[in-house]
Amino acid sequence: MNNSYKSDKSVFNEAALMAAGKEYAYNKQYDLAIEKFKKVISTDQNNGEAYFELGKLYYIQDNYEEALNMLKTAGCLYHGSIPKHHHLLLAKVYKILKKADLALWELKHILEDTSYKDEVNKELADIYPEYIRKIRDYNFTGHYAKASDEIEKVYSLISKDDIFSQNKLLSELEIAQKKLILNSKLRNLIVTLSTKCNLRCTMCEEIRLRWEIPEKMVKEIISYFPYLERVVWQGGEVFVLDYFSDLMALAGKFANLKQVITTNGLLINEQWADKLIKSNVDLAFSIDGVTADIYERIRKGAQFKILIKNLKRFNELKNMQPTLINTNLHAVIMRSNYHQLEDFIDFAKEYGFRLLALLPIGGNHDNPENIFYLNDKRAFEYIAGVLPKIKEKAERYGILLENRLPIPIEKKGPYAENLGFNKDMVQTESKMMCHLPWIQLYIDYDGTIRPDCVCKPQESIGHAVEDSLEEVWNNNKMQDYRKKIVNNHCSEICNSECIEGWVSERYLKFL
Repeated sequence: MNNSYKSDKSVFNEAALMAAGKEYAYNKQYDLAIEKFKKVISTDQNNGEAYFELGKLYYIQDNYEEALNMLKTAGCLYHGSIPKHHHLLLAKVYKILKKADLALWELKHILEDTSYKDEVNKELADIYPEYIRKIRDYNFTGHYAKASDEIEKVYSLISKDDIFSQNKLLSELEIAQKKLILNSKLRNLIVTLSTKCNLRCTMCEEIRLRWEIPEKMVKEIISYFPYLERVVWQGGEVFVLDYFSDLMALAGKFANLKQVITTNGLLINEQWADKLIKSNVDLAFSIDGVTADIYERIRKGAQFKILIKNLKRFNELKNMQPTLINTNLHAVIMRSNYHQLEDFIDFAKEYGFRLLALLPIGGNHDNPENIFYLNDKRAFEYIAGVLPKIKEKAERYGILLENRLPIPIEKKGPYAENLGFNKDMVQTESKMMCHLPWIQLYIDYDGTIRPDCVCKPQESIGHAVEDSLEEVWNNNKMQDYRKKIVNNHCSEICNSECIEGWVSERYLKFL
């Protein structure tokens, strides 16, 4: 009788301690609440609810490892009948600890419960990007079977309303399966809107042609905004176009869509700068000289002092407020400016650029400025001598260096490691080199369409006046691109710059 009395008293005390702990937790007196729940456990190590309450308090206090320990212990004590609120909290902890696959496993247990629908969808929306990054890593390194397996785990969990995540995951699956005809829609677009420009640069081919993208093509591009993760707007100069502000604002309504704008920067006044800084936009400034004489000789009609004024004011405004914006510096290297190569990296540092891209003249082979087509050995020797200094400075300054200058100094491109490429991440199941024909289209300044601007112009797969993007996406020529890459016949269709390694694998796969 006495033992029974003590047992009843113990149960009463335990219940009182649990109630007190919850009261303290409700009033945000977390340390006192933790003390009460620990007392419960000291007398009853099988009390799963006390471990759960401790896990919840540690989660609130951002002590995620300890929260995980308490929740895992609680899970063992529930003997297979784990409450749904336990699955939800454990999923939240796993998400924060970057264990997306385990978080998804927990959410599966409450997916069908409508009372948890909103919270589950919120957690899934947070988890998908991390999970998809893992899948993309598998595809990037050629582990296509692993990518397919991971996609199978998660695809059914995506809300039908989340067409962006559905499309992105389906795209990764079709890359892994090496599909030639795709059900997924394109994810990246590079669009030349017009050849209208405020300058007449010496190396520019576009000034020879007049191009305006048809209105019907603009409307079709807009219809793809819900699926796109990246769109590049280029000209000409996009800021001379009356409709560009509205187009950029419309794209800006889609949270998953990053806009990249190529510009000479001369028309970015304070109003435009403020608008850009508040948007999900990156800017690529085309600047081909770091002194007034060289810059103005190449970029005819430009004033170097206006460029510098705009850059300084832009950086002042950017530093005054939170922003998602990155700025990149693109420099086309030619006879007039190759001796300024090292100065470009110092210029990039001074004006806060995240990346410096060194580019050859595109096409325009009859231009005397084109040192690469004309095989200027003196220029090559100078460039080869200064590149190590540029690389060293880029690393020291924390600037990404994208060097696409095709000088014959190495068999492989000399800059891939500067983009963070991990040499241990080797492809193991396939020799597939480029994923761009599975994710992207490029509209050139003559209306021709290809997977990317680096692709051979003669390998056009369509035309923006005659064809729709939907027609081009799976037409016979686009299928041929995919087929030759899958079969490792890239030399039949791809630019030698890609095959020889002058374009980094990271670019070709858009990680």
